[in-house]
Amino acid sequence: MRYTIQFFERLVEANRGWYVADVNLTKVERALLLNQYRILEIICPEKAESYIKCQEILERGYQLFYDKVVDVWDELSSEDSQHIFDVLDVFRLMKLSYEGLTDKSGIDPEALKFKGFDSYNETKLGLFLHYLTEIGRYPERANYFNSGRPMGDSHHLMVKIFKAIKATHGEGWNYKMTKKEIQHILKAGELREQL
Repeated sequence: MRYTIQFFERLVEANRGWYVADVNLTKVERALLLNQYRILEIICPEKAESYIKCQEILERGYQLFYDKVVDVWDELSSEDSQHIFDVLDVFRLMKLSYEGLTDKSGIDPEALKFKGFDSYNETKLGLFLHYLTEIGRYPERANYFNSGRPMGDSHHLMVKIFKAIKATHGEGWNYKMTKKEIQHILKAGELREQL
């Protein structure tokens, strides 16, 4: 009985605030959206019922449900976007450097494969990666979206180590890493994953 009560207390606590609306709309914004939903009702009759519900929410000012009407995601910051580019570049450069090595012993080629981002905890990052592959930026990553576990800390540390390696080479570096440098970056990622 005690465990059942604790379960429900945790459930109530986890759902506390579910009804708080994050979207605020002015009357002008509501009027503009309302008109758009009226147009959509006419040109897409198969979804008319849904559009009528959106019109009602906007007409009557049901702020609690604005997020159902204005279905846009929070922004992915420029810093997070740049971090994704950095992570993908590190993996790309490690793979290219590995391919150029004569002695590849001590490096597992599977470890050079980018595992993606955790779809539960790093959803925005994974969706941005998906977008990048769709527009042809990183086509080699087309099948690597969900790592199954958070990778943020590992990726941050790997990028940090790569930037330190880059700094030691200075201007004019051709971005070809040595075996030891590749191992150092991979080890940093493995250590972080184990924590």
